Amino acid sequence: GSGQGCRHSAGTGAHLRATGSAQVAADDLVLRLSEGPPGTVALFIEGAPVPAKPFQDGLLCAGGQVIRLQPVVLGPSGAGTSSVSIVSQGQAAPGVSRVYQTWFRDPGGPCGKGSNLSSAVRVDWQ
Repeated sequence: GSGQGCRHSAGTGAHLRATGSAQVAADDLVLRLSEGPPGTVALFIEGAPVPAKPFQDGLLCAGGQVIRLQPVVLGPSGAGTSSVSIVSQGQAAPGVSRVYQTWFRDPGGPCGKGSNLSSAVRVDWQ
């Protein structure tokens, strides 16, 4: 679907969104995943904006030095929320653009590669 990652074993694509602000000083950005495979271990990641490229069962939009921000276990609805400081854990700085995605285990995925990715969110930090 529109704004979702590639289809996973639960039949939909995972959707990532960011809430809060892109203000480094505010440090209030929260990543929210929905429509992931329920009960799955997922990892919020950060990287530089790059053209999407195939990776496992999905498309990777985060490039360069990809940083692992926080693991989370997705709930019964396939949702998960970050609880760490995205600014502190990542490379957020005024004037820097970063892309955020969620990488999750998906052993029963449509292509059989064992993992997949959510849609991506680009943040232009101020």
